[in-house]
Amino acid sequence: MHRFRRRSGGLAEIVGTLMLVVIVVAAATAFSFFVASYQKTLQTQETQRHDKALEAVKVIAVSKQECSDYSPTPCAASNAPSTSFATLSVLVASLDVNTIQISGVFVNGFGVVNYTAQYANTTIVSPCYNASAHLRGMPLTGVVDCRRVPLPPYSTLRIKLDLDAPAMYAPTYALGVPYDGISSTSDLSVGLLTGLTNYFVETFSPPVAIASIFFVSNGSTSVPVFDGLSSYQSAGADNVSILWYNWTATSTDAGAATCGPYSGAEFEAGCFTEGATYTIVLEVTNTDGLSGSISLAYTQPK
Repeated sequence: MHRFRRRSGGLAEIVGTLMLVVIVVAAATAFSFFVASYQKTLQTQETQRHDKALEAVKVIAVSKQECSDYSPTPCAASNAPSTSFATLSVLVASLDVNTIQISGVFVNGFGVVNYTAQYANTTIVSPCYNASAHLRGMPLTGVVDCRRVPLPPYSTLRIKLDLDAPAMYAPTYALGVPYDGISSTSDLSVGLLTGLTNYFVETFSPPVAIASIFFVSNGSTSVPVFDGLSSYQSAGADNVSILWYNWTATSTDAGAATCGPYSGAEFEAGCFTEGATYTIVLEVTNTDGLSGSISLAYTQPK
């Protein structure tokens, strides 16, 4: 009887030892999995930080978008640019070795709801639903909310924004503030938010108009020459320059001759009425479609 008890006690010790070993092994395995998972998380975070630090996107240029830049017929130039942007075309370039995911577009600090993205020589993709239709209560069958737009390494992308509808800016519309368009005479900032939460912004500035008057002899008379050559482009994006010089001359004096409009950096006005006072306005427009103006009073000598 005593011998059986001793054997039973020995078996219990063996079982207890085995259970302890199993527990230790399980704990060690769980700890190793935890360590491996933690190391993987740290590695993923480090990779994301590394990729985020290297990510680079640049907004190269902006312009009023009046026809397709990839259509067979080139866009028609105009010497009478409008004072506001009805549509806006933004040219974006990737400076990264990895594909960048664009998750948001901002104009003057407001998030854009309606936009499309177009790669060179490809069809247009629509990353966003038609917010205007949505806010008017129209059905949204087959459409989705804004999704990320991939920008391949060292590629360019054109983002086209419709600025006519108040629904373009979701925050502005939600606050009940009417959208009154983007002025071509003010600074214009375009921001891009990426999937790695980088925010790249470029500010485009209008040119500064400067006008002066000098006289040239024309036989027995002197002819006024209006000079806008001192106008200049203020600091802004790369490779922007003044494209158009447009002049108008108006007078409220009775019987004063109507002169102009004129184009070009300089013009000679030989049609002014003697003694009449004119308001001369010079508007200069740069290659981004932004413009600056200046006015001066001029009285034609008698």
